[in-house]
Amino acid sequence: MKIFNRAALAAILAAAALFLGSCSEESADLADYDLDDYVTLCEYKGVEIPRTVITVDDDSVRDRVDDLLDQYAETVDLTAADPIALKDTVYITYEGFIKGEYEGWTDNEKFTEYTNESGYKLVIGSNSFIPGFEDALIGYHVGDTVEFDITFPNTYKNVKLRGVLTHFNVTIRSGKRGIQPEYTDAFVAEKTDYETIADYEAYLRGVLREEADKQELLAELSAVWQYVISNSKAIKYPEAVVAKQIEASKASITSYYGMTLEEYAEQSGMTMAALETKIEKQSREYVFEQMVLNLIIEREEITISDKEYTDGLAKYAEENGFKDSKTCEEYYGEGTIRQSLIWDKVLMFLVEKAEIKDMETATS
Repeated sequence: MKIFNRAALAAILAAAALFLGSCSEESADLADYDLDDYVTLCEYKGVEIPRTVITVDDDSVRDRVDDLLDQYAETVDLTAADPIALKDTVYITYEGFIKGEYEGWTDNEKFTEYTNESGYKLVIGSNSFIPGFEDALIGYHVGDTVEFDITFPNTYKNVKLRGVLTHFNVTIRSGKRGIQPEYTDAFVAEKTDYETIADYEAYLRGVLREEADKQELLAELSAVWQYVISNSKAIKYPEAVVAKQIEASKASITSYYGMTLEEYAEQSGMTMAALETKIEKQSREYVFEQMVLNLIIEREEITISDKEYTDGLAKYAEENGFKDSKTCEEYYGEGTIRQSLIWDKVLMFLVEKAEIKDMETATS
């Protein structure tokens, strides 16, 4: 429901901050502080930000057409004569070995395997495995054993394997392929609300244009907010709020991942000290954002009217798949929804006051 996409831990921290806001009566809240003593705001009106122009091209439309055709594809079993291709589903067994000497590993040491003869289900092109793994199977056939070397990326979740050269033996046990139906006016008329390919693709272009408009707006919202955050300064922090944020963040991590902080640190390749430092740093960053947000709200006297709340709640309910507004409100809580709505309103205010320049382009 937040307007910005964040990395996993940052998302947890944001969720924890919403939890913190809903529990403000139990602890120190930013409303208890004179934020002018804590933040030096930059000039947030008239910020120059780049305009992002996203074009809708024929490839974008074709991708949506393929999505429709895939829904009605006939699934067939691959034979030994059928080369493996993108989108095929294969069932594989495999062994992985270390190739070379690395800290914690010895040459030719087996580090992974999957031996169940029914095979591990893998969709080629899904990027379920490390980069290069799925590509190495393309062109081979059911029954083949494929051998290849591959280096684990430096961002891999298991720190011990980052940058390690490995050797895989992969056997393709079986496979399936979806055969798309013929794309005709008759198919479109039967499966959609449109009578012809031309009408259907015109509709798709309209949908893609709406999505592109939202992406353009999101880029501008992100740019103006990053400018304001980067050019405003924290004089000091309300330590009670920071402490509560840290507490909520830790609770959110353990709840979200279903593991202790110690287990999470180990899985992330961090020491507990490093994790504690990261949580505190990002908690302070989030509290700083909240201080900036609240100070702008205070100076500009931005509020959420009853109608804006009702309309916003209905929109959130629809976007998040709730059957009605009441169910959505019960799930998130009124405080969380109001916080998200006023955050969105502040960002829209900043964009409306910004000077958007034609400096950046992108293609959908």
